[in-house]
Amino acid sequence: MGGGSAKVDIDGVPVFAKRIPLTDREFAHPRVTSNLFDLPMFCQYGVVSPGFNAWRERAANVMMNDTMLAGETGAFPLLHHWRVLPGRPPVAAEHVDTDAAVAAAVGRRLSAEYRGRTY
Repeated sequence: MGGGSAKVDIDGVPVFAKRIPLTDREFAHPRVTSNLFDLPMFCQYGVVSPGFNAWRERAANVMMNDTMLAGETGAFPLLHHWRVLPGRPPVAAEHVDTDAAVAAAVGRRLSAEYRGRTY
């Protein structure tokens, strides 16, 4: 939720970059991929879901990168580097009033992102 992606140019080579907001709760639980916001189990990534947490997204990217490096698939971009950076993009207008926009469990996730800082 609230992240973004871009294509950047590094010495003439196009590189895919992704930004994933990290909430205070996620920052306090580094690399923990559990359901930190008690979202319903029917929430699935890519199906109108906020995702269980940013660390799970990172873990999925690391797993796919390992698959790519092992030559098992060629269908994903390589993960060259990841890091936690300060700052965050603006919160989308439709996410500011979380009570009006989402169910309680999803609201907890969005509210944490809106109130907290992103690392």
